[in-house]
Amino acid sequence: MFQVPEKATKKVADEPKGQPEEEKIEKELLTQLEQGDHQAVYKLWQRVKTMDRAPVVGLIEIVESMQKLGKPAAEIVGEIRSTMECNEAFTDSEIVGRLLDSLAKDGSMELLGPLVETAEARDVPISVTVYETLIFKCFQKQNFREVAKLEKRFRSLGLTLTPRMRMTLISTALRQSRLDEALEHLLQLPKTKAAAIPPQVTSRLLSVAGKSQRLPEVVEKLKELQVSFDT
Repeated sequence: MFQVPEKATKKVADEPKGQPEEEKIEKELLTQLEQGDHQAVYKLWQRVKTMDRAPVVGLIEIVESMQKLGKPAAEIVGEIRSTMECNEAFTDSEIVGRLLDSLAKDGSMELLGPLVETAEARDVPISVTVYETLIFKCFQKQNFREVAKLEKRFRSLGLTLTPRMRMTLISTALRQSRLDEALEHLLQLPKTKAAAIPPQVTSRLLSVAGKSQRLPEVVEKLKELQVSFDT
């Protein structure tokens, strides 16, 4: 009388253990995201992130949900780090890349910087565009010390500095009246890029050169690079 019916035995055998429950939780998470119940999303996420399977929800959606809950940047960064530790699937270059690209477009520096370091620690490739945005945003905030740190980090990673990065470094050097440093980066630019540097950068370069009593020297270098300026 205690034997399991044959049909029931077959049904149990056909269903992967725990699979229906996982699917149910994931569907509920998607539903709560659509309905905008971010508190419920956060609670469900704590279970979903530990599942040993590819995620149904990207990191972008979870970060946005946490932001709408008013979570501080440090807590969001900690959550993403925890997620990567719980599930290797979340270290996939495409998943991480989508998140970093989104943060770069939004200019979310409090999240972008720490999460780039988190990705680097797990050997996740970072796009050059993200690095360009990271160093430029530091320059915009006049955090010149961080700009210098990033330059050293890029070199240690073997990353080739792009023209946009070098333009940021030129502007940073000029803001600090470091003429030789600015000229060094200027000379490393491709000639077409050097010739097309913005007028405001040229103006500041000439101004710093004048204060350093090196105006003729800099004027000659600009002429060699075919940079147009008001003589």
